[in-house]
Amino acid sequence: MAVKICSDEMKSIILYEGLMTRRRVYCELSSLTLTKIKPGAELKLHSHKQEQIGFVLEGEAEFTVGEGSEQTKIKIKSGDFFAFKSNTPHGVRVNGDKDLLFIDLYTPVEEIHKSGAYQLGSI
Repeated sequence: MAVKICSDEMKSIILYEGLMTRRRVYCELSSLTLTKIKPGAELKLHSHKQEQIGFVLEGEAEFTVGEGSEQTKIKIKSGDFFAFKSNTPHGVRVNGDKDLLFIDLYTPVEEIHKSGAYQLGSI
């Protein structure tokens, strides 16, 4: 299919015991995700083969990027962009009392995202 249309009826994927929800659309080479993370929630350091580019719509958070002596903390807020190269370790903790809401683009798309297995929380 050359065109995908997603509406508000598109199901949210609930992850990490309700601390994070995602809505995703994908094509052959990339996927676009709308992610909401609850205040105080923390996603542990992880990495993936996809490059990840994002834009913060609402909220504030702090990214942890890198490992060991290379590790750094970066604060983000509404209106900020962020980008991670392939296989860059990163994690995030949501600060303040608002949800963190952001859009991010992943490329290349992984088959697990297309298969639905991702929806079971296998990230």
